[in-house]
Amino acid sequence: MDMNLFLKHWISSDLKFRSVSIVLREEVRYDDLLNGIPFEELTDPVQRFCYTDFHPTTVSGGYDIKRNDGVTATIVTERPHTRNEYFLMYVWDQC
Repeated sequence: MDMNLFLKHWISSDLKFRSVSIVLREEVRYDDLLNGIPFEELTDPVQRFCYTDFHPTTVSGGYDIKRNDGVTATIVTERPHTRNEYFLMYVWDQC
């Protein structure tokens, strides 16, 4: 599924999940990922915490998007020491 369509579906839904982690084989282009989606880039060094898999995860930076019901999610990507990139999404009313 195209990641932009996934985000647009989440925005118009009431899906309840705490976080999403997807391994991608190509680099995320935020222009494509967020095309047509209102977002706020998080440039301040603010850290937030989400409990995923029973342990706290620190989330820094990224992009906030809002669902139609006002729920906020933060999107970040990571490229650990592999060729793959990780798409990570944290939903704050569930963390």
